[in-house]
Amino acid sequence: MTNCKMPNANIPEPFEVLVPKFFFEGYYRDYQRFNEEFLEGLAIGVTALPGQVLSFHVLLRNGALWSRVPIQYVKHASARGKLTSVSSGASFLPIHVQRWDCQGSPHIYIHEALRNCTVSDEQGLVGTYLFTVDTTYPGVGEYGHKTLNVIHNAEGDILALPNTGLFWNAPAFVDRTIHINTESWKPISKIWSVG
Repeated sequence: MTNCKMPNANIPEPFEVLVPKFFFEGYYRDYQRFNEEFLEGLAIGVTALPGQVLSFHVLLRNGALWSRVPIQYVKHASARGKLTSVSSGASFLPIHVQRWDCQGSPHIYIHEALRNCTVSDEQGLVGTYLFTVDTTYPGVGEYGHKTLNVIHNAEGDILALPNTGLFWNAPAFVDRTIHINTESWKPISKIWSVG
């Protein structure tokens, strides 16, 4: 794939984050160096490159702007004081925070009806909605589009999860007493057009 023309987008409502210090020291592959020391920052934008995880532009407290910090290293500031050493480094593996690679150019928006809603998945993961990123790559066809809902969980992980398998707690509309079997539901990949 060739590079997408517009890989960056602003986050409409920047949020405070923590990034492990070892990431900036070049030890991002050596989880044994995790020492509970985090640098504070502000996530102000994202980058979505084809075949890669979502990454963030982080403005650090010292004034440095660090681009393309991979999602698995960005922790939500609500977990400040709760983050502890990671013996296996599992939470720093991309598969734990994002199920699909980005397809290309990001478009970010906030679903107003979902603002600050909690969300869960079939494994019981619970998080709070931040924003949605649509990543598209022109010319790839019907599979060149992915929707990623960016949420944060109680452990501070930032997650980018597809609509598939997510269940929203939007109190103004969602009625949890209604049960619908969704096991047979499949993502629709057909392109609908007028012609």
